[in-house]
Amino acid sequence: MMIVRVCLLTVLLALAAAGCKSGDSEFKPPAGPLSYTTERYVFDKFGNEVIVQKPVNAEGPIPWLFNVPGGGWMHRNTMPSYRFSQQITARGIAIVSTDYRLSDQATWPAQRVDVENGFEFARKNARKWGLDPDRYAVRGASAGSTEAAWLGITENPRCTVLNASPLDFTTLQNKETTKMLGDYSARKASPLYAVHGGMSPTILVHGTRDKIVPFSQSAAYEQAIKKAGGDVQLWRHNGGHGGGPRSLATRVGDYIQQCLGATS
Repeated sequence: MMIVRVCLLTVLLALAAAGCKSGDSEFKPPAGPLSYTTERYVFDKFGNEVIVQKPVNAEGPIPWLFNVPGGGWMHRNTMPSYRFSQQITARGIAIVSTDYRLSDQATWPAQRVDVENGFEFARKNARKWGLDPDRYAVRGASAGSTEAAWLGITENPRCTVLNASPLDFTTLQNKETTKMLGDYSARKASPLYAVHGGMSPTILVHGTRDKIVPFSQSAAYEQAIKKAGGDVQLWRHNGGHGGGPRSLATRVGDYIQQCLGATS
């Protein structure tokens, strides 16, 4: 596999050039030093990468968060925001974020396959990177929550955190989902219809004013997991499509730290 090592200065310049909103403090470099180092690894023939961010001076093997970014299956947002990366790595947790093919490159289930391949690549190389291959959580945001939810169903993470999540394509139908699904069955692509009682604990974060992915998506998923006898919590906020207030992001970080038994 081709390995590209990225120094922190290169990361800063690349992200600044990526067209992030100048007013978005999430993507502004912090005033002080970063709490993590960054490396990139290509894991398949499509050029998909995983980005590995490890706490500075971490002594492995350490726990890790497998992160599946959003973007409506139309935009690649693999590099997490500075705020998110700082918040997680400061807790002694590494982040492994994965690419996957977009809907103009391939239709479902290509996205799920790519995420699963990125995950398997990460577990295979975890010890080499100083990570504990069996001590991981899964997190997905927006479109990435679909693939993350499938990992929560089929794998054995310590916990799964899903933010503003498309989970039932039989009821969520728009140009993004139609393009992504192609001719694939909406029901078969939907995590909602595959939940089971043996899943690891799941946290759902969703804004009640979300006009992109309705709050009802997470509400229905919560009820399905409860009906199956699983462990689930729905953390709602009054905002739209996104992670909610900073206090909620801190709560999510605290939960992930607790679920992984990490020490900062």
